[in-house]
Amino acid sequence: MSNSSLSGAVVLPQENPRILAFDLTRGIAVLFMIAIHVLYHYGRTDVADSAIGVAIQVSAGTPAASVFMLIMGIFIGYSSKPSLKQDLFRAAGLFAIGYLLNFARGTVPMWLSLQFGLVTQEQLGEYTPLSEFLMVDIFQFAGLALAICALVRHFLPHPIYWLAAAAIVAFGSSLVWDIGSNSVVIDEILQLFFGNKREGVMFPLFSWLAYPLAGMAVGYWFKNTKNIDVLFSRSIWIGLTLMSIGGLLIMLNTRYFFAENMRGGPGLIILLIGYTFLWLWISNFLLNKVKNRKLIDVMVFWGKNITPFYIAQWLIIGWGLMLVGSQQLGMASTLTAMFIVLLLSHFGTRAWVNFRSHKGKAMEQPAASAV
Repeated sequence: MSNSSLSGAVVLPQENPRILAFDLTRGIAVLFMIAIHVLYHYGRTDVADSAIGVAIQVSAGTPAASVFMLIMGIFIGYSSKPSLKQDLFRAAGLFAIGYLLNFARGTVPMWLSLQFGLVTQEQLGEYTPLSEFLMVDIFQFAGLALAICALVRHFLPHPIYWLAAAAIVAFGSSLVWDIGSNSVVIDEILQLFFGNKREGVMFPLFSWLAYPLAGMAVGYWFKNTKNIDVLFSRSIWIGLTLMSIGGLLIMLNTRYFFAENMRGGPGLIILLIGYTFLWLWISNFLLNKVKNRKLIDVMVFWGKNITPFYIAQWLIIGWGLMLVGSQQLGMASTLTAMFIVLLLSHFGTRAWVNFRSHKGKAMEQPAASAV
């Protein structure tokens, strides 16, 4: 790659430059992610319905998730040494982590809460330890999406095909939503692809797959551009244009082009892709213009280590429900809980990264040193 300028990037040996704006954008999205998760699980209904609660839901729900999905695709398209085997192996790992996390953050705390009388099944309603385990969250989606994106990149190695696939998913997903059968087992599998929030599927493959597919093309353009500064400077206009197009489509036919909040139609997808372009521009601007980068460096750290951070915050929230209860906190307590969860997640992630670093160094020592 012959980039003449590397704003917001750190050069890594024998690889494409790592563009820190990607990491910072994910790090900023972490703030929104923590806010929406704590609000949903800890905040009372009146808190969620307040002006602050509504603002958090509008800015931090689906928009934050779409940022993560698009940037996942950007990293796939930006990769300098793609390996189908490694990507498929990693995809299987992400998929498995999804259910392990469900068990650790949901099934076990809920079962213990029932056993110790902290909550009754009547209070839980339709939710059970088993339903918590079977819930389809972002890791299950990420695993499936990574596998599909890796296969698409391997067999159709040109961004025009990736954009075409993204468009097909965005415009055609509503045609296959809610496909089911008379078999409980088969329906659980189908829900991974076509389900909805009511069925415990936060991120069905259709239509969320459109984000990483489109992101692959964006990553390809960043990898092959001769001037990254120019591409970043255009990101704001690309973002505003896409948001305008998506917003106009939604106004023309809300039912089709918006569809559902967690299972968006093509208008919402186009709008949120534009929203992510805006954040890429903002992130690059901050990296280049802000002199005191302590807070920015922290958010870059979150973005680089998004997987352990995501796991940490859900373990804290899930087990914290045993302490504070579900949707029991007022406004001040909910905002305080957001800060506490963020802080604990940061230090938990930092501890994990340090542990992995020390473990890696120990494994690199020659065998004779242990004698």
